[in-house]
Amino acid sequence: MSERGWSARRAFALWLPPVGGEVRVTLPGHDTGLRSRVEEVNDDELVIAAPVEAATVAPLPLGGEAELSWSSDRGLHRLSVQLRQRLARSQRWRVGVVAPPERDQRRFGYRVPVMSSLDVRLGGIWHRVSLVDLSDGGLRCLVSPEADVDEHAPCRVRLDLMRDGLEVDGVVVRVREGVDAMLDVGVQFVDVAPAVADELRRYLLDTHLQLRRLDGLSDS
Repeated sequence: MSERGWSARRAFALWLPPVGGEVRVTLPGHDTGLRSRVEEVNDDELVIAAPVEAATVAPLPLGGEAELSWSSDRGLHRLSVQLRQRLARSQRWRVGVVAPPERDQRRFGYRVPVMSSLDVRLGGIWHRVSLVDLSDGGLRCLVSPEADVDEHAPCRVRLDLMRDGLEVDGVVVRVREGVDAMLDVGVQFVDVAPAVADELRRYLLDTHLQLRRLDGLSDS
């Protein structure tokens, strides 16, 4: 097994609740989390104990979504999941991850490397930039040194790699000298609509899992 493959799996495990760890399951329409624990973690699926107080609320249907929450030394974490199977005899639920883990401030704390190009409007002019990485909160890209770009300046990003015509507002939070005389620019998204934020998190999750699968192939 390569060191790179081991590191990727170890890092991904840190973003999910640990096996044996206690979690709270919040069902749709309820504010109180139900007690549970994690039995297994397998790629984009988890097996959890059926919430012990689940009989007191309306049952979650197959395909229904819920939220897991848990605490670690890095704070409070949340994870959106979908009920895929009830394992009746062992009183467990098999759930699938439908969005990347988040921290309590709506950030799930990691960036996905995405080597692609997209358009960013800086100083009123659209520029084709080279994307380096992407998160639900922003991106990092390489921009031509001729671009008019200043820290704290507003910008707009076309996320055509997700969906044609999708644009989000942002603000430049960092400008540094990059490779080959390019500018290394960090952008933070602002006022992202909830539906777009969910779409972005799903895209990041899919991209991350694809990278993990490719990494696993390289270990064989």
